[in-house]
Amino acid sequence: ATIPTSACADTTIQVVNNSIGNGMTWLWSVNPNLNTVISNSTGFEPNFYFPDNQSGNDIIYSISLEVTSNQGCQNTIIVDDTIHTRPIALFSINPNSCGPDTISPTNNSSFASDYNWNITSNNNPATIVDDTAINPDIIFPENTTQDSIVYTLILTAITNHGCIDTDTNLITIYPTPLASATPSDSLDCGPFTVNFNNTSTPYNGEDITSMSFQWYVDGILIDSTQNFTHTFNNAALNDTTYLVELYATSQNDCLDDTSFTITVYPNPIAIIDTVGSLIGCEGLTIDEDMIVAQHFINNNDTYQWTYTDASGNIISSSDYPGGIQDIITPTDTLPPTYTMTQDGDTVIVILTTLNEHGCIQDVDSVQVVTIADPVAHFEIVGNITQGCHPFTIQTDTTAISSNGIYTWVVSVNGNTYDSVTTTGYSTPAFTLTNTDHLADSIYTIELTVGDPNDCDSTFVINNIIVHPVPQANFATIPTSACADTTIQVVNN
Repeated sequence: ATIPTSACADTTIQVVNNSIGNGMTWLWSVNPNLNTVISNSTGFEPNFYFPDNQSGNDIIYSISLEVTSNQGCQNTIIVDDTIHTRPIALFSINPNSCGPDTISPTNNSSFASDYNWNITSNNNPATIVDDTAINPDIIFPENTTQDSIVYTLILTAITNHGCIDTDTNLITIYPTPLASATPSDSLDCGPFTVNFNNTSTPYNGEDITSMSFQWYVDGILIDSTQNFTHTFNNAALNDTTYLVELYATSQNDCLDDTSFTITVYPNPIAIIDTVGSLIGCEGLTIDEDMIVAQHFINNNDTYQWTYTDASGNIISSSDYPGGIQDIITPTDTLPPTYTMTQDGDTVIVILTTLNEHGCIQDVDSVQVVTIADPVAHFEIVGNITQGCHPFTIQTDTTAISSNGIYTWVVSVNGNTYDSVTTTGYSTPAFTLTNTDHLADSIYTIELTVGDPNDCDSTFVINNIIVHPVPQANFATIPTSACADTTIQVVNN
C-alpha cells in the first residue's frame, strides 16, 4: 500500500509492504518512470519521489512489486498512485509607488481554483481588501518616514486537490517628500517682489536637485524653477491677498505641496473734492463748504493738511499760530478753517494721505484765490465841504477809481438822505439841506464800487457841513398908526 494513495507533484511517498512468503526478495518499479526516484528498488519498503508537475494534468503512476520466494516462486502486485498537478502561481504588480495608493495585482496563474494573498513589511503595514480574491485591491498607506518601505507580496495558488504554488513580488513605497519654502516677505505695499527660497527635501537619501517644482499664483502656473521670484501688484482700493502654491515632486513621482498667502496693501489716495467756489472776494473762507477730502477707508489712515502762499511759505492764523502744516483735523477729511483777509491773495491747499503700512504717500492740491477788489475813490469838486443851506456839492471820481457798479449813499446824522446807483462811472451832484435854523447838519457821502463777482470797495467823505440859514422875523407895535408917529418893532 502507498502512503498516501494520492499526492501533489514534487513529493515523496512511502510504501507499506504487506507481502507474505518464505525467504522473499523484492523488486520495485514505477511506470511511467518520468524521472521518478526509488530510494532502494530492492528494499523492503523504499520511498518513492515523484518529480514536479505543473502541466495542468494529473499523472497516475503504477508502482509494481515483484516478490520471489527462496523456492523461486514469484508473485507481482501493481498499485496505482495519483500524483496531482501543481498550479502555476504567477502575478505582476507595479513595483514602485507613492502612498497613499491602492494597487491591484494582475493574476496570471494557471490551473488554480483558489488563491491566498499575503503582504509583509518592516513597518507601516498595507491592507489587502480581500486576501482570497483573484486580483485584490491592496491599500498602501502614505510613507511618512524618510526612507523607502519595501513590501513583500506573496501569492499562493491552490488547486482543487490542495496542491499549491507561490509567486513573490516586491513593492517599494517611496517616502512623501517635504514641500517647503521661505518667502522673503508676505505683507507689504505694492507692487513688491517676494523671493521664495526653496527648502524642500525629497528624503530617501536624495538631493533637492533631483526634484521638480511647480509654482502657482492664484491657480495659474507661473514657474518651474527651484527658487521662485514674483512681483505682486496691489489693487486700487482694497488689500489684495494672493495664494502661492508650491508643488514638489521627487524623482520617484511622489508629491507634496505647501502654500503661502501674500497680502499687498493699497497705496494711499489723495483727492480733494471741490464742493464750493475756489475763487471769491476778500473774506473768502476755506472750510468744508468749499473742499473736502475723499475718504478711502482701506487706503488712508491719516489725512494731513498744509496751507501755503503762492511762494510756498506756510500760512498761520489765530487758530494755528504755529502754521497750518501737516494738520490732522478732528474729522480728518475736512480741512482746517481759514479766512483769507486780503484781496488778490492766493492760498495753496495741500492734502497728504498716508497709511499705517508705510506705503508711498499721495498728494493732491488746489489753489484758492481772492479776487482783487475794485477801487472806490472820489473827491468833492473844489474841495468845498461846507456851505449854507441849501448846499449843492459836485462829486468827481478820481483816476484810481474802478469802473463797475456805482452806489452813492448820502446820509445825515446816521440816516439815509439820498442814494444813486449806476452801472459804470457816475459823478452825481447832491443838494444838501438844513431845516434847522440853529444847528449845523453834518452829512456823509459814501461811494461803493462793485464788480460782477460781488466784490466791492467803499470810500467815504465825512463831515460835510450844511450851516443853518437864519430866519428873519419881526412884528411892529402897533401894526397901524397915524402919520407923524413912531412905532416899535419886536425882532423875533
